[in-house]
Amino acid sequence: MLSIFSNGSRFSMLKSFLFFCLLPLLVLVFAGCSEEEAVPEVVGVADYTIARSAFIPKAKPIIYRGFGDAPSRWTPPANVENKDRWKGIVIHHSAIPFGSAAHEDKYHKSKGWDGLGYHFVINNGVRKDGYGEPDGLVEVGYRWNGQMVGSHCRENGDGSNYWNKYTIGICLIGDFETRPPTKRQMQSLVKLIRFLQHRYDIPNSQIKGHDQVKATKCPGKKFPMSRLKSML
Repeated sequence: MLSIFSNGSRFSMLKSFLFFCLLPLLVLVFAGCSEEEAVPEVVGVADYTIARSAFIPKAKPIIYRGFGDAPSRWTPPANVENKDRWKGIVIHHSAIPFGSAAHEDKYHKSKGWDGLGYHFVINNGVRKDGYGEPDGLVEVGYRWNGQMVGSHCRENGDGSNYWNKYTIGICLIGDFETRPPTKRQMQSLVKLIRFLQHRYDIPNSQIKGHDQVKATKCPGKKFPMSRLKSML
């Protein structure tokens, strides 16, 4: 009887010892499972490395196998299109790291213009103050749909306005004095330019940066003009 009691006591003591040894470990395990993982703080809405992925989903790549497969919105209405008018293309940057066609339109109106001065705007996916569109998305301005004179280059001193009257203004959102365009912006730009070249018989020699026709830093020292020409 004593032997049995002793064995029972030893067993009880062993169970108690294991329980008190394992209890802290169990508390830590279950506490760790129930605690939510800390969410990283997103800082700097206009920062390229964060905002492009955190605020706006990427646009689907604009893919077509031939010029006839380009997005229909790039072709102006047949009743206003003037294929003999367009002689070249001038490339700009917005000079700020975020924006969209709507943002540029608002800015141009604040300067007393009718509205957006460019024919096309290519977005970079950066969103701030309610403005921003998916990376690589091409927005078509009202001037292109109406085949209207652009307002993307200053008039010449003699009052002539060749670059606005006869060239297509394309603006890429971003400040290319500090950073180059995104990969998707360049892909969309190349496809848009190829389409326009084919439709209006525009040679590579007439694809120019704003700084090649006017005294300005636009489209920025980090815009890869030579690379663009090699991709056309």
